[in-house]
Amino acid sequence: MAMKRLNYFKGELLDKADFDVEQMYHVTMLREHNKNLHKFGIAKGLDVKGDSDGKSVKITSGMAIDAQGRIILVDDDVDQSILDTNEKNIYLTISYQEGLVDPRDDNTGVGFQNTRYEEKPLIKFVKESDFEKNDFDESSNLVLAKVTLKDNKISVIDTSVQSNRKLAGAGQWNDVEGGISYKEGNVGIGTPSPSEKLEVSGTVKADKFLGDGSGLTGIKTGQWTDVTGGVSYNSGNVGIGTASPENADGWTKVVDILGSITTKLSIRTPNIDARVLSHEDGFWGAPAGMIIGTKSAHYLSFGTSATSRMTINKDGNVGIGTPTPSA
Repeated sequence: MAMKRLNYFKGELLDKADFDVEQMYHVTMLREHNKNLHKFGIAKGLDVKGDSDGKSVKITSGMAIDAQGRIILVDDDVDQSILDTNEKNIYLTISYQEGLVDPRDDNTGVGFQNTRYEEKPLIKFVKESDFEKNDFDESSNLVLAKVTLKDNKISVIDTSVQSNRKLAGAGQWNDVEGGISYKEGNVGIGTPSPSEKLEVSGTVKADKFLGDGSGLTGIKTGQWTDVTGGVSYNSGNVGIGTASPENADGWTKVVDILGSITTKLSIRTPNIDARVLSHEDGFWGAPAGMIIGTKSAHYLSFGTSATSRMTINKDGNVGIGTPTPSA
């Protein structure tokens, strides 16, 4: 259906029907704009606070837009008494209403006629049992707060999104085909039908992640496992400095450390520095090859059956069958 608006010209005769068309055009276009380019909800203010008596709340001034695009304006703070009910929870709602006011007699022979439309908010409490009925329309009856009662007095005033209080805003997105979408509380990037709070079709690049990741699924985290005191690897061979641990002899498990010229395996305590070294250009006065020993001034022992069989002390003396060689 095409929209019509008045075309004024000099000498034109206007009557009530013409002014009705003019007014309806602007009202309709504004509501269509609000309905299609904004999501309904609280646009400004309309905060809810309990009064000291525990029997009423104060709603601050503000504005809301319902799903029909109608503007609900509250000019001044409003007090609203709670319901007398046995139910634990009640909902404070606001809706649009209009009516004819300001009657006047213009001596037209038809008596008093109302001269204005008055648009004003309808603020009321709704019992939870009525709110949860299928025919309750939250798009016209906007929730300002969920109020919990105790002994028929206010206990908690909840104005979070969990209370069904909605905020007005710019559309609900939808521009997809590689862009973004919004569907029933879920956000999609590159998908028009997100099934979770955030669903991305494509590659995600980020420089920071917050949280411990304990709830993440479907992510390959490697084959290392955190255990008490360190980490554990329970599958295959381990390579350090190489992606292909050498195992030509077919050992069951291999730890392969590959360095360019020198390679060191440190086995230390706070006071003892023990090492296994592989070097190509001589080290500690030894020719190229392998060194097993200590950098700190401590003994090196060899043993079998959990018993020390040969010991080299810090001065290089060798003892076989004695842990304290003197020569």
